[in-house]
Amino acid sequence: MPRSSIATKNNPARGMNYSENLHDILDSGRTLLDYVNTTSRENFITGRSPMLNDAVIWRFCVIGEAARRTKSGILNASGRIPWARWVGLRNVLIHQYEAIDYAILWEICRTGVPELLHEVEFELKTLSKESSDDDKR
Repeated sequence: MPRSSIATKNNPARGMNYSENLHDILDSGRTLLDYVNTTSRENFITGRSPMLNDAVIWRFCVIGEAARRTKSGILNASGRIPWARWVGLRNVLIHQYEAIDYAILWEICRTGVPELLHEVEFELKTLSKESSDDDKR
């Protein structure tokens, strides 16, 4: 079996749609929050559950990659989503993994992710409204 059929959904257009990227961010952010709600700050930052930490890092990477795809072409309606910061976080987690500070990641989980989800939900509502307004014309 070719590698691409194992690792991807065999859809080269995936990731090109702004709304799909926003939904990927929303899904990964919600899942990430579900993960961290199962542990304490101390357990997270000390790495007592390495699989949990790996899962959280993976979700941050998905968020960052979707943000990278998103920021390249379209500015969000609110103008409040700091795409470059989310892409930068992903880059640090991928390329400087040996320097990950889990205390900082915990704070991002607790404050940054909920803020991001709020903004993404607003953005999706705005897109939906614009789409329904276009349909009325």
